[in-house]
Amino acid sequence: MSKAIWIMVDKKIFAQYARASHCSIAYNSIRQALFEDYLDFSKRIHIVNDMDFFGLWPMVGRLRQQHKNGQFILSGKTKELYEKISFPCKLSYGEFRSLRHVSLSLVYALNDKHDNASFRFTVRLLRHPLIKNYPVRAIYWIIDYISIRAYSEKENDIYRICSKWLEYHRDLFKNIGFYDRNTESRQTSRWEMETNQLCHAIDWLLAEERLIHKNQEWPSFWRLSDEWTRQVKNNVIPVIPKWKGTGINWQKVDNGVNELITFDALCQEGQEMEHCVASYADWCASGEYIAISVLMDNERATLGLSRKEHDLTYQFDQMRGIRNQAVSRNMLIKGRHILKIINSSLKR
Repeated sequence: MSKAIWIMVDKKIFAQYARASHCSIAYNSIRQALFEDYLDFSKRIHIVNDMDFFGLWPMVGRLRQQHKNGQFILSGKTKELYEKISFPCKLSYGEFRSLRHVSLSLVYALNDKHDNASFRFTVRLLRHPLIKNYPVRAIYWIIDYISIRAYSEKENDIYRICSKWLEYHRDLFKNIGFYDRNTESRQTSRWEMETNQLCHAIDWLLAEERLIHKNQEWPSFWRLSDEWTRQVKNNVIPVIPKWKGTGINWQKVDNGVNELITFDALCQEGQEMEHCVASYADWCASGEYIAISVLMDNERATLGLSRKEHDLTYQFDQMRGIRNQAVSRNMLIKGRHILKIINSSLKR
């Protein structure tokens, strides 16, 4: 909109219009807004007392999309909005109401390119209790990928794989964050890698017709899908067998610390600890990641450190026990002490 037109715009109504009709994460930025579209919204949608719909704002936009004519007076009640909208699948009021507490960017994704099966699956995924632990853009990538792959007969299996992925990486956002503005950032690249692995696992499931067991964890799904991916690509992706690492002589510092600097060592650690540390081989080889096997008293853990965005030092990424169990407080303290040793050596 030009500056001259902007002066005529009712800022309160425009804010409502922006939340209901635009979402930059879905490549529909408010900067692309047309005055005619805003005018149509202002004439047809009237919200009493400037009520806030929170995550359900995109559903206000859906209401206007579905009804090309007519005016709507909305009191802000969730049930009232629910009864005015139609969906591509059966959606209970409870399911609809739960979306009020979801990021409106993710709810906006529901209005785009979803058929019966994918709409139903996406609502189910957005209601997962661990969704709030993740950056919105990473979840959007997953939703966008699944939109053309959510087959109703595979819904439960796809959901189980997604759920195990969410459980596995539940602390990653807290540990490394998500730098959204620079697509070359290490955090963003890391999230792209993790979500890509989930997408590969979904592709594997759909292609191989495998039976999923309720006790399978994410590392199992990753290993199976990784084997399948390598077979499909005829092993054309070379694996770097060894890399430099930190160069620290850990035997002199602490003989309970073993830095993993070969692909074979990563695979062995993953097999013995029953997690997917081997998936970080390329990152370790490039120096973006450090994987360390730690032994203290009768406890064993795998420590992962990722490189910070703007310098050569590292940050605490994750520390996992066998089968991804939580480690003790003393083990976490030891992990952070190892991180301190590494960063100190890099600053010399």
